[in-house]
Amino acid sequence: MKDPAARSEEAVKSEPDTEQHYDAFISYSHSWDNAVAAAFQSELQSMARPWYRWRTLRIFRDVTNLSASPGLWPDIERALAQARWLIVMASPQAARSVWVRKEIQWWLEHRSADKILIAWTDGRLAWDEELGTFDWESTDALPEKELSGAFGHQPRWVDLRWLHAPEQVDRADPRMVECVADFAAPIRGMSKEELIGEHVRQRRRTMRWVRGTVAALTVLLLAAVTGGVTALVQRGAAVHRELQASSRQLVASAQEVEDTQPGLAKQLLVEAYRLDPSGQAMGALLGSAAIPRVIATGGVPVGAAFSPHRDLLAAAVGRGVTLYDSTDSRVLARLTAPRGVAPGLAFSPDDRLLAVGDRAGDLRLYDVTSAARPTLLVSANTGGSSVRCLAFTPDSRSLVVGLDDALAEVFDVSHPRTPRRIAVFAQSAQSVDGLSISPDGRLLAMGGERDSVGLWDLSEPRRPAIVARLTGSPDALAFSPDGHLLAVGGQDDAVRLWDVTDPAHARQDASISGQPLSVCSLAFSHDGATLAVGSSGGDIQLWSASDPLHPAPGARLTGHTSPIAQLAFSRDDRTLASASTDGTPSAPDGGDNGSVRLWNVDGPSLSSAQTALASVASSVPAFSRTGDILATGFPTTLWDTSGQRPRSLTTLGMFGQGGQAVSFSPDGGTIATGSPVVMWDVRDPAHPHDLTPGNQVSAYAASVVFNPAGSLLAVGGTSVQLWDVRDRHRPTRLATLKDATSRGQDVAFRRDGRILATRDHAGAVQLWDVGSAAEPVLRASFKPARSMVTALAFSSDGRTLITGSTGGTVATWDVREVDHPRQLAAPTGHVGEVGGIAYDPRAPLAASGGADGSMLLWDMSDPTHPAVLAKLAAGDSYVAASLAFSPNGAELAAAGASKVQIWDIRTADILQRLCAQSPVISPDQWRQYLPQMAYDPPCAR
Repeated sequence: MKDPAARSEEAVKSEPDTEQHYDAFISYSHSWDNAVAAAFQSELQSMARPWYRWRTLRIFRDVTNLSASPGLWPDIERALAQARWLIVMASPQAARSVWVRKEIQWWLEHRSADKILIAWTDGRLAWDEELGTFDWESTDALPEKELSGAFGHQPRWVDLRWLHAPEQVDRADPRMVECVADFAAPIRGMSKEELIGEHVRQRRRTMRWVRGTVAALTVLLLAAVTGGVTALVQRGAAVHRELQASSRQLVASAQEVEDTQPGLAKQLLVEAYRLDPSGQAMGALLGSAAIPRVIATGGVPVGAAFSPHRDLLAAAVGRGVTLYDSTDSRVLARLTAPRGVAPGLAFSPDDRLLAVGDRAGDLRLYDVTSAARPTLLVSANTGGSSVRCLAFTPDSRSLVVGLDDALAEVFDVSHPRTPRRIAVFAQSAQSVDGLSISPDGRLLAMGGERDSVGLWDLSEPRRPAIVARLTGSPDALAFSPDGHLLAVGGQDDAVRLWDVTDPAHARQDASISGQPLSVCSLAFSHDGATLAVGSSGGDIQLWSASDPLHPAPGARLTGHTSPIAQLAFSRDDRTLASASTDGTPSAPDGGDNGSVRLWNVDGPSLSSAQTALASVASSVPAFSRTGDILATGFPTTLWDTSGQRPRSLTTLGMFGQGGQAVSFSPDGGTIATGSPVVMWDVRDPAHPHDLTPGNQVSAYAASVVFNPAGSLLAVGGTSVQLWDVRDRHRPTRLATLKDATSRGQDVAFRRDGRILATRDHAGAVQLWDVGSAAEPVLRASFKPARSMVTALAFSSDGRTLITGSTGGTVATWDVREVDHPRQLAAPTGHVGEVGGIAYDPRAPLAASGGADGSMLLWDMSDPTHPAVLAKLAAGDSYVAASLAFSPNGAELAAAGASKVQIWDIRTADILQRLCAQSPVISPDQWRQYLPQMAYDPPCAR
């Protein structure tokens, strides 16, 4: 590779001899930065502009500068050749954009990398000083292929991630002036300070000229201006209302088709947000993870199985098996089976082998240690007419194969290249319809009899012996993970739960009925708490199996229109895969098509959360300053949440083994809890250091909150205490607030740190002046009518207090006058008590969790009319739990009765995910849902 400086010099010399009409060319992603790019272009062209000039810079942006043309690239290439600078609006969407990458490639071939300016709008950027290039493992906002090694030194980039929408553009905002000046200064050949000074001077001149002109023309133009402005305002309001109405209609349409056409529903949500990035569209985006992912298999899927230890999914389809990365549905490998795969396939418990049967009676064993490069180890003939089902023993040494001619065979696969048939035994029916092996490997359940299931002793695989026969239609079988239960389902529309602890005297514990049409597939979650039941009609019913004597129905998953061939839970039980023969009318080979759906589940419920952490204590979740570290659970554990899956770093030793509230200091370097207060240095979160070894926590902390300066700590439990923590090694108790108590999320500092909100024993809010923390003063006390306050939080600007109550209301209070708080609104959002309230530090958004198991998101842009944006599928109880937004506004964590759930609330990530999980909306679909607008698919670029 050439030296970057040499490349730059060579590029300059090879510039086309074209007159340069543009000062800069903006390269950006239409799907993400369209509106922001337009606003930024306007500000850039107006920087330091005299009042009598239209603009100071000529900036090319393809939407504004290109006319309709059959050849788009030649026009863009011509514009690039006429530009002096290239501005790249860096984001993950831009890094994947074919057009952005092509524009960068052209620039590096014909211009210098020194003439590239980077506007960072989303994603991650990181420079590696040692290598002298970007750290591509930590950078996703720029295309690696085009820019790797392109810069001879660290390029300057400007952080525009705070600029999410054009309405945030304010020419008086110092951030806006600073950012625009960072770009305009090099383009105009001026220093930044000189340019800003000129900008201020020109702005003052313009204001003087405007005042004089307005004064002179006011009388003459009053009538005309009044009429014109009124018409303009009315027209703008009408356009805005029209876009809002279209956005709401798209959200409603998405909800109508999310079961039958999940991909289309996701495309409609992205377009709804593009039309109106607020209100219902925002709420629908945050709940969109509950919409299933669909894998179009291109044939009839007859089986699906998850790897026991990896994010790997195998789908048996038509004439082969496809291996997918289950996190993003990428195809990793395809395995062919010329004579057609059979319904069953299975991973070995040690995760090394994949067993696949075919319709000609052959058994194939693959080494899948490398999922991208699986190896066929052997193809052995079973002697049967067709393989019906497969199951490994828990030690991965034996494989049981059910055949179409009522035979079952046991193979020794301890040497998988040379499997040996060690046993053959027969059912009296015509075929083996189902197999399941108990987790201890001692019991085999086999279906095939008309109305019974055979239980076989498999403790000696060479000599299987019948133990008992259970009544029930045997089309689907599944052992619970503890081996005590066997679920049996079939054509009688019922699922029977058998206690097989003593197989010779098995007893039926319960019968689950009401499944539409016959039962054709069953699967237990790995924790045994959930049973999934698939029907021949395409519906999937989730059941809570925690109490096998009284199974309780959960969510019904609809959308498949054909029988469910197989069900499988992922290793973390967060994803349920369902294979069905529905899909598009025909496959490329002329046969039927099908699909595999991946459902985001949490126990027997659908979930819109991206992650769940096991936690038996509902303590307040606490995020670090950067949002990458989460402290929660029982015992209190520090989790790294920056990756795709949270990673446990360490556990903190606490009073009662943890499970109580903790809080990060505003700088993120310290964690505090308890009474007396104990503190840890967590700058290295994997190795926390005890700062107060002499202190021993003796009282449970229900809430722990730092003031914004990090100098004062409020600790709540049976009482609420104030602690001076300026010296991290010697926290000092200053005061105990009279009659104040806490049970969770009911202690909060206002943003200025002077006012503290608490709750008293009667459920009333207390507002304390803690300017003198040693002598706090109660300024006000109030409560909602006919209920008690259970949770509270300040808005990010400190003007509004949001409270939850025992009556299910989420009330807003104007607390600008601390001595005279005034209730603004009190809508009822929950059935029963509100357990937690949190306010997003970056947006007018609040979250509430209730005892009814619901998680609500509230639009707080108008605190006099708070509106529910979305009801997030959560599946947990939030009676005494708490919620927390990360300080960067990227995530929402909710600690419930049995787990901590985490939602990704970054709209950029959600839009990217929805686009990646769905095909681009077709012109016909666009005309159906947006007939008044020209075809402009949101995920096209």
